Amino acid sequence: MSKKKITSGVMAAAIALNTLLAVPFTASALQVRGEFEDGTLENDAQVESSVAGFSGTGYVNLKDNSSTIPSATTTVNIDKAGSYALVIGYSAPYGTKGATIEVNGESIGQVMFEETEKFAELNVGKVAFKEGENTIKLNSTWGYTLVDYVEVRDYVAPERPEIKATQTNTCDPKAIDSAKALMSYLSSIYGKNILSGQQEIYMNGPHDVEQEFKYIEEKTGKLPAIRGFDYGNFTCPAFGGDDGSTERVIAWAAKGGICTASWHLNVPTDFSSYTIGDRIDWAQTTYSEKTDFSPSKAIQEGTKDNAYLTQALDTLATEFLELQEKGISLLWRPYHEAEGNGGENGSWFWWGREGSKVYRELYIYTYKYLTETKGCHNLIWEWNSYDYSTSANWYPGDNYVDIIGYDKYNCTDWSTGSAQIVHNDSPIADTFYNIMERYNNAKMVALMECDCFSTVENLTTEKAGWLYFMPWYDGGSDDSNFLSNPQFNREEDLIEMYQSDYCITLDELPKLTDIKFDPDATNPVENTDPTDPQPGHAVITVDDKGNFHIDLPEADDTIYLVVDLGDDATYANGGLGVSVPVGDKYYWANVKWEASKNGETKVDLVDQLFNVTLSVDGENVEITDEAVLDTIKKALVEQKSFEGQIWWAGKGEDPVATTGVKITDAYIKKGKEDPVETTEPDTKNPGTEKIWGDADGNGQVEILDVVLMNRVYVGVDEISPEGKQNADVDQDNKITLADSMNVLKLLVHLLTNKDFPVKAEN
Repeated sequence: MSKKKITSGVMAAAIALNTLLAVPFTASALQVRGEFEDGTLENDAQVESSVAGFSGTGYVNLKDNSSTIPSATTTVNIDKAGSYALVIGYSAPYGTKGATIEVNGESIGQVMFEETEKFAELNVGKVAFKEGENTIKLNSTWGYTLVDYVEVRDYVAPERPEIKATQTNTCDPKAIDSAKALMSYLSSIYGKNILSGQQEIYMNGPHDVEQEFKYIEEKTGKLPAIRGFDYGNFTCPAFGGDDGSTERVIAWAAKGGICTASWHLNVPTDFSSYTIGDRIDWAQTTYSEKTDFSPSKAIQEGTKDNAYLTQALDTLATEFLELQEKGISLLWRPYHEAEGNGGENGSWFWWGREGSKVYRELYIYTYKYLTETKGCHNLIWEWNSYDYSTSANWYPGDNYVDIIGYDKYNCTDWSTGSAQIVHNDSPIADTFYNIMERYNNAKMVALMECDCFSTVENLTTEKAGWLYFMPWYDGGSDDSNFLSNPQFNREEDLIEMYQSDYCITLDELPKLTDIKFDPDATNPVENTDPTDPQPGHAVITVDDKGNFHIDLPEADDTIYLVVDLGDDATYANGGLGVSVPVGDKYYWANVKWEASKNGETKVDLVDQLFNVTLSVDGENVEITDEAVLDTIKKALVEQKSFEGQIWWAGKGEDPVATTGVKITDAYIKKGKEDPVETTEPDTKNPGTEKIWGDADGNGQVEILDVVLMNRVYVGVDEISPEGKQNADVDQDNKITLADSMNVLKLLVHLLTNKDFPVKAEN
């Protein structure tokens, strides 16, 4: 077991440097304010006063300027040098915006101003100030932010939620013992300690694969607990060859270390011209999005793309099975950083180039192929998240993920248009908690790649409970030597980290064979897989523009939406938009929906058709021809995918922000497969049909019929004579709980229409 002590209270609560949330802040003894309108403005930044709620005589509008960078500088006078909390008063009425901060001429990183029409405060976190005059400068990275003031206060650590993970058993129910033991160990230290890690460089890089590990050992006398590998070069069908990855994994495991691997799988840049089995030069391949290799085709059997991916997976499985035979488990991180710059179109890797839905399908396909088809059960499945509002759209689901990670590269400042390296040892605590809570505290959260691993003090005082940190390798230049360049990681911080009681190193890991675990334990996973919704329900994803992409399992003329109006609205309306093909033209059809309370909203695609447009020479022309509209209506009800939009929200007649209104579910009420047939000839009334169970007489048997029957039974509702005939399924001339129970059994297929009428029980 670990020789290190786990001291109580070592993870004291605090606030992160690059917090993404505007939070209330309690005033403390020190409170020194500088007004931006009284300072120095550059590059079209302007003093304004039209938006109410500012302090002083106005505020500064950091306008969007494509040619220059608007900035505002103010000063504060501090009596005593030290670290204090820095707070910025701002308003961001045009959406979430970004800026970099300089204190006394040195960049301390980037912040994001969350969208708010009212003036709010952003707590930047703990910042070092000198005695006397200090300058604080904001450089806009994405404009139209209203900045009011800065205030320096005594630092007061905020409360933090409990660090926890409710699913700490392997998602693979057939995982081998070493994988289960490793997960048990990781969960035992989560939130108490941090595991040290280091990524090795690729073969034939600017230096040998041991350089980073020699550097760490020379400086600290220790080695990291986790070593990072990559199987991309090895398994690439186009140029790959055995680069010794598996041998090095085996050697590290023999030392008692933990192994993790990513997968930078290259594909031919011009895949359409590539022939499966050909060997081509590395320069003709890429793992970026700049390729015609299709991730959606890669999971379709019979395609060339699938043949390429399968060849890579088969090579990969051979290596994993070799490790499995030796009892070695691997933290496996395929298809990382898929979302890239955010939303549906921000990916810089080929596996994310077709959006979140295809990406999830690719990840799950790979999981099932390696585990179910190839029998690789020594993998602990890792997945990379971002901290965008759209990030959860990319999540494969609890059934396919063991650990969630984040990749941090915030020492590189791109605000000036070129890379500027500035030391930034923030533990990004808010990012940690945002990700933890975004996925319902189900999984442990790790810093799976980083340029800087922060410091012991920052991590512990700000309670950033990352499971482990993993600096990337030294790439051979100042802007990529992530481990050894002090602009990223200072030597004194490395030594302090590796020699601290807080950080676990290789020599302090327990033997996995000594770890006790429940061999039969499984995670309490419910239906959290976004690609596997309830029958008849849609997969809903949200893009970075706030549009809801709705993918239904089948088409129907009526869709039911569940709309959450939030805390402010009592009414909202919006549209379901879809591109409808008619002949060689594509018409855009908008169907209007309205919601006046939270819950189900029925949308008739034909009756509620709002308008139809056609793009002609770049302009949208509304279609009014009835014959064309009739054709579009017929095609409209065959569509399964829609773009959901929020048009207007209000409380009474007063408009409110639409940001609180969300489409949370969409479904159809009757599927085209396995319909519930409930009709049979009525022998008492030849020529008519009795619909057993249709108490409300609408021609369908639904759960609402059961509710109505129960209300009739207790005397709070009435029923028509026809409805009574349909509801009296036991033919005892009265409506009882026995009737409603039998109809409920029909709905869940415990009875069929052939079982009716049911003989009344005496």
